[in-house]
Amino acid sequence: MAGCGQQYALDLTARSAGTPVAFEQACACSAILCAPADAGRRFADWIRCDVNGLEQDAQLNVIASFRLLIRRLASINPVSRSIAAAISRQFAAWLEQADHPAAQAHVADLLSVAD
Repeated sequence: MAGCGQQYALDLTARSAGTPVAFEQACACSAILCAPADAGRRFADWIRCDVNGLEQDAQLNVIASFRLLIRRLASINPVSRSIAAAISRQFAAWLEQADHPAAQAHVADLLSVAD
């Protein structure tokens, strides 16, 4: 088995036409909120030690990653779909109770998709 290379038990990679896609593209295709991919602004925030901007982007993207993971998990098969549904309910409850801006932004994003 070691000679076969990396073997994934569960591949959750976002793909388009068989090719992995960038995080921002996966979020856009799934209509999931994520932080803007502005490397210049992030570098400037880092140089100025503006931790708030970096932290906000990181929080937005961690939540977006989890939402992508849940959506991908739900698309695999009926068993994973039921697991994703259970996780999704708990995740939505956590988001609604969280008091940081990134969670509230995702709650607003989820509500806008539901409307």
